[in-house]
Amino acid sequence: EDCTGAPDSVFESPEALVQAGKRRMQKAFESMPCLSHVYVVRSFGRGSAFRRMTCGLLESLLPSHAQCLLALTDEDPDLQLYKQHAGPWADKILWGVKGAERQTAFIDQIVPAGCKVMIFDDNILKFIHRGETLVDGLDDVISDGFMHMEHARAKAWSVSDSPNPAHWSDEVDVGKGLVYGAAFGIVATQEASRYSRFGQVMDDVERSCRFYEHDGATVRLGRLQVYKRHAPGMFHRKKGGISAALSAEAYKKEASIARAKLLARFPEQLETADTKLGMKFKH
Repeated sequence: EDCTGAPDSVFESPEALVQAGKRRMQKAFESMPCLSHVYVVRSFGRGSAFRRMTCGLLESLLPSHAQCLLALTDEDPDLQLYKQHAGPWADKILWGVKGAERQTAFIDQIVPAGCKVMIFDDNILKFIHRGETLVDGLDDVISDGFMHMEHARAKAWSVSDSPNPAHWSDEVDVGKGLVYGAAFGIVATQEASRYSRFGQVMDDVERSCRFYEHDGATVRLGRLQVYKRHAPGMFHRKKGGISAALSAEAYKKEASIARAKLLARFPEQLETADTKLGMKFKH
């Protein structure tokens, strides 16, 4: 199996777009100098609903959303709807690129090296902390996640990938494992070898493997969970996000190709399994 993946050139963006992104990101960091991280919500195909999900939660759960950005692309068919419904996000739009894996690489390229960024999917309906819906204090919990990441000398962490509030744990899992793409934090390194190259469907699995390969650890905070209307990693025509960018057939094909490439590229981390993804992390 060819497991080289996309070349570095895939992650090259127009210089004007990169420079505009850097200015926008710098403004976000400078807006709240006492905070150590910024927030980016990646959105696609949800122009009329995005403020009823993650963006609306951040508006209510953070003391200020001055350090928040909304990552969009001008290739989004919902572009005009985003502009119509932007509200307080109108001056927080980060113009980026299409594709979850390319958008994450773009964010890494425009964040100052060594700085921390928390990246969210746009369709989170609630944050759950120790089994209870979070009504305040989100920024403190996110800061804890970054603290545990730094203690482990890792550069990526995420919330638990279980949406079941009964499955929370005070355990901080360090080692191999999924850095859940719905809500994860990274330190910007601008190292292209960390970028996902096998498409966007298995993007979070690949990112988990690449960061582990670099740092020897990734981190999961078991007491923080997110709830989304649709199960992650599954195609749904009306779901938005990746499902809005691919047909059902293309989604299935990309998942199959990415799975084979991941198993070939990271045999020390992944193995085939009778799971939804068709593979699991070795422990």
